[in-house]
Amino acid sequence: MRMFVFLGPTLAAAEAARLLPARYLPPIQRGDILRLLESRPDAIGIVDGYFDSVRSVWHKEILVALRRGVHVFGAASMGALRAAELAPFGMVGVGEVFRWYRDGIVDADDEVAVVHGPAESGFRRMSDALVDIRDACRAAREAGVISAELARTLVSRSAELHYPTRSLRLLPGFAAEEGQDPAALRDFLDGYGSGLKERDARALLTHMAEVRDRRPGPLEVDYHVERTVFLERLEHEIELTSSAGTSRPPAEEDVLRTGETVAVLRKKVLLRLLARQEAERLGLRAGDDEVQLAVDDFRRRCGLLTLADTQAWAAAEGVTSDDLVEVITDGVLIDKLEQLYGHRIDGGLPRQVRMSTARGWRES
Repeated sequence: MRMFVFLGPTLAAAEAARLLPARYLPPIQRGDILRLLESRPDAIGIVDGYFDSVRSVWHKEILVALRRGVHVFGAASMGALRAAELAPFGMVGVGEVFRWYRDGIVDADDEVAVVHGPAESGFRRMSDALVDIRDACRAAREAGVISAELARTLVSRSAELHYPTRSLRLLPGFAAEEGQDPAALRDFLDGYGSGLKERDARALLTHMAEVRDRRPGPLEVDYHVERTVFLERLEHEIELTSSAGTSRPPAEEDVLRTGETVAVLRKKVLLRLLARQEAERLGLRAGDDEVQLAVDDFRRRCGLLTLADTQAWAAAEGVTSDDLVEVITDGVLIDKLEQLYGHRIDGGLPRQVRMSTARGWRES
């Protein structure tokens, strides 16, 4: 079976690989499942994923994978959260964190959120998840190190913190502020061992290894995934990712290899669409000779001086002759509309210039 696992700070990739030979990918984000479907996975495991710094994986793309027969599993972190939400649709959850979400014992996304370093650091964890703090306090209570009341207080105080600042190291200090001797709790935490999220991640990989050994066929579900404008737009973003030569959908402010941002490109596409619509309303047409002259000008400006150069560029970028003609034709229509509305454009320029001076005005 072709198995892929999204993993980050919860468990070291080297240890994960000993439990399950698979292709390990960075924490999941929006669009990753749809991109991965091109590799025709048989099973996908989700452990870690992005929450607020990067857009989270969509439920809908997981549903698309399930509908296509892919077995999808989740545990420990983002995987547990999505599995609890999508269990009725065929996603399989593993571990206690999953059960906590499924049964409503916890419900906030930030219960599993942590801050971690970049991939170069092995996604080194720099804070502790609230579910791990809950588990540690439960274990300390069961060991007779702290009372049930103090355990609830420590969890409550940790929950009040923003997730990047949560840490097991803070618990002895909280205990001291509650009038308790922190020494016993500090000693207990020093020997606490693997946290709940890490244990659940191991359980997920073990379960996936057992599934692999059974060699099940494609997953069968009895529902249809409706296509929406949001899903289609995400698919277009993924196509843009491939065109931009990046590993994820570029953010609006990212500068692509064209030297432009996504926001600028979107406005260019919008201009083409509006120009096409207005030209049709006015009965404007781009003649064959006009289009050919514009194609020749495009090739000169881009340094595509021979037909072979043009064909090599188009083949490398996946540009068809229809793509080229469509974009060039839209450009001809824009030029016609610019001439037609030239006096109104010129009249609006002073106002546009004045509005553009707002950025950085206080620094000038």
